Amino acid sequence: MVTIYQSRISSTAFFSCLRTLQDLSTLLPSPINPCSITFGDFIVNNDQLKAAPLPINPALVNEAILAGKAILAEAGSKAAACRAIFELIHAEHRDVILQAFMDGGDVTAKGAPTYFYNISKKFKRKQQQAPSV
Repeated sequence: MVTIYQSRISSTAFFSCLRTLQDLSTLLPSPINPCSITFGDFIVNNDQLKAAPLPINPALVNEAILAGKAILAEAGSKAAACRAIFELIHAEHRDVILQAFMDGGDVTAKGAPTYFYNISKKFKRKQQQAPSV
């Protein structure tokens, strides 16, 4: 649920904003949920947020996280841990891999996409260079 608070707004300005939001809602391709509005507060109930994707193979994701933690414990780098994680679960959804990087590679939420981009780029390049059998 997203909540935006407005304080000390005139009723004319408030209802003008409300009309604008209602006009904009007709331009959206899918219907939006009705809003719950009180004077002074603007509350948007957004039940249409996407849920995090579930792993295709949860056991393999857990194994990858443990492998990443083991590399970190052996005084390895975060990059080495993330490479090991990616090699095991590269077929998973991007969000699943990012969460595994954060859990097993001790990477921050802002650092995980950077690691993902760099590692996946090198991985794809290596896959293209590998001889076909």
